[in-house]
Amino acid sequence: MVGESYQAAYDVLWITRRLESVIDGVTTAEVHLLAYVACLLTIYRRLPATDWGYGFIRSQWGAPFSAAIDGALNGLLGSGFLVSRREVVITSSSGRQFVEFLAGVAEHEWRTQFLDGACSSVLAMPIGSVRDALHQEPSMRRSRVHKQPRTLLGTSEDALYQQFGSLSDVIGLGVADLMIPSVVWLTYLSEMQRLDLERVADETNALDEADRSA
Repeated sequence: MVGESYQAAYDVLWITRRLESVIDGVTTAEVHLLAYVACLLTIYRRLPATDWGYGFIRSQWGAPFSAAIDGALNGLLGSGFLVSRREVVITSSSGRQFVEFLAGVAEHEWRTQFLDGACSSVLAMPIGSVRDALHQEPSMRRSRVHKQPRTLLGTSEDALYQQFGSLSDVIGLGVADLMIPSVVWLTYLSEMQRLDLERVADETNALDEADRSA
């Protein structure tokens, strides 16, 4: 549990520090979202999701949520390492020093490439598009049939591994900048989401037409 807390604290501070000067801070929901994308990128590298150190659920609002991230956010805000400004969080000067210290620790250093890949994605596409695209992520999509929160990234994620396998065949497993596979994959999911919404709209229109003709 202690290791989980430290890993989540590092991730929260790193994500916040990376984006606060680019998109004027991130919301707490966006921190959960980007940490989840970072965890997914470990699967792209063919590491088990359990290596990430903490898990996620699909919340009742249909978004990735981590109890470890939530605890870290509250703890960092309480200790003054993070500062809340309106709807976003930013790092304080002590928070910036702390994350720089943690980045040099081997326990956290290996995570940076995945966090950077996730954060760089929102420099290439709007955070709202990333959020919408993840509705088509296989683990998130499978959990939609349940009304209650469901654990994400369980032991059986064949569809996700197939997607990343196909992606790595094209881009390469050892690509240095993980923003590239992240953006390509999220763009693919975004297109799937667009087609899904169009299908639902077409079905709704067809039912409306049938009702009017009856």
